[in-house]
Amino acid sequence: GSSCPTLNSLHSALVHIDKPILIFLCMSTRWYQNKLVLVVMLMVSYSAQSILIKISFAEGDFGYRPEVMVFWAEVLKMLFTLMQLPRGIPSFSRYSLIFAVPAVLYMLQNQLIFFALRSLSAPLYQVLNNMKLFTTSIVFRVVMKRQLKLVQWLALLLLALGMTIASKAQTASTTGLDFVDKTWEGVAYMVVMAWCSAVAGVSTEWLIKQSPSVAEANVWLYFWGCLASMAQIWAKEGHLDEV
Repeated sequence: GSSCPTLNSLHSALVHIDKPILIFLCMSTRWYQNKLVLVVMLMVSYSAQSILIKISFAEGDFGYRPEVMVFWAEVLKMLFTLMQLPRGIPSFSRYSLIFAVPAVLYMLQNQLIFFALRSLSAPLYQVLNNMKLFTTSIVFRVVMKRQLKLVQWLALLLLALGMTIASKAQTASTTGLDFVDKTWEGVAYMVVMAWCSAVAGVSTEWLIKQSPSVAEANVWLYFWGCLASMAQIWAKEGHLDEV
């Protein structure tokens, strides 16, 4: 019910189920053989995320604590990933420590989603969310030493122009100074999110390639995500009562 913060956070965490979880669900029903199904499910999940979070924003605030929601999202993802392991829980090693870096970046990105959607409409958020393609391409080029084709750079340029036009269109449609300031504040959050996503995504890809299995890599990623989320809640509240 609405009177229980933990249940509200757990319910809201469902909108953060991401690629490893969707792939697991598809594999359990043999849909994994159809890539189109995976693509459609990912598109629906990413679209639903911003819409559901925006709907839950009422009277100037959310009906739950975003940082607690992020924690429960990490817990749910880790539980699903543990179900994919072919054997027992992997042993702790120095290699598993490195996953703390992308885990913290993903936690920061998930926190910023709520700050961004406080200032942006769901459609504009989705448009600006494509900024991740641009930042990821740059980080991918630098870290992985991969060349991008000219047509790929042109596509990214068109994407950047489209995001700029969409942002200006929303700010130009209203004359309220506060609204314009909030919109550009949301854009700033999206820029930080894009770079967090790029560095976390590329580093995770590199770590997965060094890991015995994708499932094991995801376990460590979500394990550190849970710890990082708990540490963030403790630093902010001084206790974990709301968890």
